[in-house]
Amino acid sequence: MTTVEKKQAMHTTFRNGERWWKIQTGGERGSTLVEFALVLVPLLALLLLILNVGWVVFAQASLQEGVREGVRWGVTGQLVSGCSGLDCSIASVVQTYSFGFVQSSNVSVHYYSPSTLSDVTGQAGATAGGNIVQVSVSNISVKSMGAIWRNPTPLILGATASDVMEARSIIPPE
Repeated sequence: MTTVEKKQAMHTTFRNGERWWKIQTGGERGSTLVEFALVLVPLLALLLLILNVGWVVFAQASLQEGVREGVRWGVTGQLVSGCSGLDCSIASVVQTYSFGFVQSSNVSVHYYSPSTLSDVTGQAGATAGGNIVQVSVSNISVKSMGAIWRNPTPLILGATASDVMEARSIIPPE
């Protein structure tokens, strides 16, 4: 090995102001790439896990927002154009506010008497003022964004909200 080759194989480092010569060996070549891969794989798994948890939290918050708006709509007794009764209007509002997670078939609307808390759904005067309206969505399937777990079964979510109806004229429940 000539002097020029030796100088090319060595590089200069400085410690405490002194010059140190080190011979570069080929034993550590590529270790940066291996270390990067060892760090990248768990980091990506953690990122996907955070995204999946965020997706499920978003879905649950959307369902809760939908039923809450459905109850607010039911409390005021307004009808949506194209719906003949209050139940259809509530289901339409829930479907609108839940970002597409809910179909109207998953929405259930129940009316309760405030004095006995008995279910008066379908009876005359069910939508009368003072009664309690309860809106529920159930069996909403939310799939994972990425397959982190080995068994990618969808999560089944649901939400419920209720409030006391305002006093007004009776609207047909449907």
